[in-house]
Amino acid sequence: MKKPGRCGWCNLLIGSLLLVMLPKIAAALVFVTDEDVGRKHFLDAANMNRKGYIVYIWQVQINEQADQAGAMMIRSQQEFDCRFRQSRVMWLMSYADKDGAGAPLHSSAVQYPQWVPVAAGSVAEKLLDQACGMIMR
Repeated sequence: MKKPGRCGWCNLLIGSLLLVMLPKIAAALVFVTDEDVGRKHFLDAANMNRKGYIVYIWQVQINEQADQAGAMMIRSQQEFDCRFRQSRVMWLMSYADKDGAGAPLHSSAVQYPQWVPVAAGSVAEKLLDQACGMIMR
């Protein structure tokens, strides 16, 4: 039986690394809901942290069709107050591609972010529940 050459071992090593890394990459975006017609909402679990009852997270919204500004994907940096059940958006970025490749169409901080109570049964409530549930364990 022929022993694997140097490339064979390299392929084995790369394959092993992919098996270890792919679940982490796939697990970075956590699906939350698609109840908002034409939009899917995810949380970026890889960049999630908290201070007290406040959770800091990036939310990703992927549109089936481009919105009025031509965006197929919108990333927003959000803060969720798990204790008082409110949220606020701190930063918005929109992209023409669903995967967020290329330069953003728009990127800016929200000038005066305001805490907004989360309505029962809303997409925001599902995002808050998922974010708070993941990090407050």
